[in-house]
Amino acid sequence: MNKTRFFFLAMAALIVGAVTTQTQGQNDARALLQTVSKNQGTDNLRTLQYTASGMIAAPGQGYSPNAVGSVPDPWPRFALSNYTMTIDFDTWSSREDYTRTPPAVSRQLYPGLDTWSGGQTGNQSDPAVIRGGGGILNPNPIKFDLRLAGNTAWDIQANGNAARAWSYLNGIDAVEYRKLMIALDPHGFIKAAALPGANPRMVGGDALHLAVGGPAGTQRVVIDFLGKYQVLATVNQNLITDTETWIANPVLGDLRINTSYRRWKDFGGIKFYTDNHPHYFTRPGAEDNAQVRVLDAKANVAIPAGTFAVPAAVQAATRPVVRVESTKLSDMVYLLAGGSHNSVLVEFRDFVAVVEAPLNDERSIAVIAEVKRLVPNKPIRYVVNTHHHWDHSGGLRRYVAEGAQIITHQENIDWYRATMFGPNTWKLMPDTLTKYNDANIFPRNPTFIGVGNRYMLTDRAWGSDTTGRVMEIHNTVGGSPPYSNHDEWNLAVYLPTEKFVINADLYSPPAAGATPPAEPPEGVITLGMLIRNNRLNVLQHVPIHGRPGTQAEFASILKDRFVPDSHGPLILPPATTTSSSQ
Repeated sequence: MNKTRFFFLAMAALIVGAVTTQTQGQNDARALLQTVSKNQGTDNLRTLQYTASGMIAAPGQGYSPNAVGSVPDPWPRFALSNYTMTIDFDTWSSREDYTRTPPAVSRQLYPGLDTWSGGQTGNQSDPAVIRGGGGILNPNPIKFDLRLAGNTAWDIQANGNAARAWSYLNGIDAVEYRKLMIALDPHGFIKAAALPGANPRMVGGDALHLAVGGPAGTQRVVIDFLGKYQVLATVNQNLITDTETWIANPVLGDLRINTSYRRWKDFGGIKFYTDNHPHYFTRPGAEDNAQVRVLDAKANVAIPAGTFAVPAAVQAATRPVVRVESTKLSDMVYLLAGGSHNSVLVEFRDFVAVVEAPLNDERSIAVIAEVKRLVPNKPIRYVVNTHHHWDHSGGLRRYVAEGAQIITHQENIDWYRATMFGPNTWKLMPDTLTKYNDANIFPRNPTFIGVGNRYMLTDRAWGSDTTGRVMEIHNTVGGSPPYSNHDEWNLAVYLPTEKFVINADLYSPPAAGATPPAEPPEGVITLGMLIRNNRLNVLQHVPIHGRPGTQAEFASILKDRFVPDSHGPLILPPATTTSSSQ
């Protein structure tokens, strides 16, 4: 036999062997899922409804980016009550309805989780104080009503109106995310595995499953979903005990999420978990996104008419175009608004700096285009990041692609290097930096300037004389305990020439005609302490959320209220019930 013929015969044998192995893996997966379906009671399941209570977190809104010992500082945790999830598997529709309330400062346990050691507070490092973003300092209960029907996702808002939902955490498409939430349920996974193109197959060992390891004898099945996602299920004793997938996120790239399902129970012929515990995998570890204690589960419930009827306003909605509305605040300062978050352009002699890169790559692309239109002949050398919360840092990667340096608090830098600029991949939603680095031999990596208590950015940094613009960048969180419970390392910018203060999440002037608060919010006191302690001469406040306002307006809200360095947790106002959408 000549060598060429032997080579082709050997290759053919390898191909046949691979195809046989793949076919066997698919057959094994289908046989396993059939057994699981029968055991769980999924076979004849068309609709599902379950009620629960417990804890739900605010992703990306933690008080500190740094770990306490070896444990990541947790995201703010809310008490979860009145939770009802309704799923129609025939149409892949869902309704998630619940009330979210911050736990009391008295360390009230979360409903149904009294025995869970992690269920007491929103902060492990200082459990007597509730800290972080995401509304954790607002004591008012908020109602959520999140719906999905076919290829449309919408929320019922506080006023009863329906609003189209476009994305989750400014990344993954809202429809895809809510469909994934169905596929990640143990019963939903069985239904998803039966869809065309799911291609269920066995996977060995921990090649994909790096989360909660099961005991010996567990088996793992992976399926393709929506043409772009892989969803993995771990099977133990013919029950699906863990599922996981990856979603697109502007801060973490391909973000791995895992949910464990424990303490299974029979509910009238259907087996259902009573403990649901999802994790989001950040670095240096995993964050609890929720822990739910299931109270009741019902199979094939009659869903009220109209539950999944898409409102006319939602049907007519078109995806909003990201727009930037610039307002000239002075000869060399522009407010870049037009969305939920603002940025501020500050012009120097030889360059420009932008304060804040919020939301995502899409928003930064639009802001940078407006910056270049307003100041076409100066490079963007710096972007100031006020704090690490995802909605305020999600657009930073676009500025790195532009060649800008990131000015942030020094305590944030290691976290950014490990997460936003770490080893994660960006395959599900490649952004500008990913595309740039893929297309160029020399990639652009982030350069940081770390701020301690104060940093001065001036024209002199680039060879000018002693005159010119000065930008002061201050750490707002002083005192012991800190004045602010929103973020441990929150920066504010002061422009002495214009006498402007730029802040994020501490103070936004009330809307025109709104009644000012009877007592100053904590953020107002924090900003007041910064102004007083540094003797800042302020004429105007420029917030990252909302409209600019005068110092006189700010002073009328502050009312000369200050806190000593030894202050304890600030007292929250009485709770009133409100509702909102996510």
